[in-house]
Amino acid sequence: MLDLFAGTGAVGIEALSRGARHVTFLERAANAIGVLRRNLEELELLLRARVLTTDARRGLARLRREGVRFDLVFADPPYDGDWAQRLAREPTLVDLLAPAGILVVERARSAQGPDGDEILGLRDSRSYGSSSFDWYEPTEVRGE
Repeated sequence: MLDLFAGTGAVGIEALSRGARHVTFLERAANAIGVLRRNLEELELLLRARVLTTDARRGLARLRREGVRFDLVFADPPYDGDWAQRLAREPTLVDLLAPAGILVVERARSAQGPDGDEILGLRDSRSYGSSSFDWYEPTEVRGE
């Protein structure tokens, strides 16, 4: 799993606690990284985690160069930007998803949802309270 815009790592840590083999956390904010590392250490999860301290664009490019593939990418970008709209159009994410991988993007319910220009196909969209979650998957089955 890739926890993109990981913050303190709550989503990725929850995934580890529920059986995920490994989570890569990508976050640029130093204060959040400190909390994330402490959480992983206290929960004895460091061996099943990787923390990248960089912005999303550089981190995604680095993972692409490494040839890493993820079954699940969870992205919780800042609500005040246009990341939620841009992520499903990001070609790097297509290369990072395993053939049956899924991208889940959290966004403000009031923010514009998918508009049909995505590279990844929209599978589902649901709202809970003030948040919405959009599930994307590759539009073609790709071999390894």
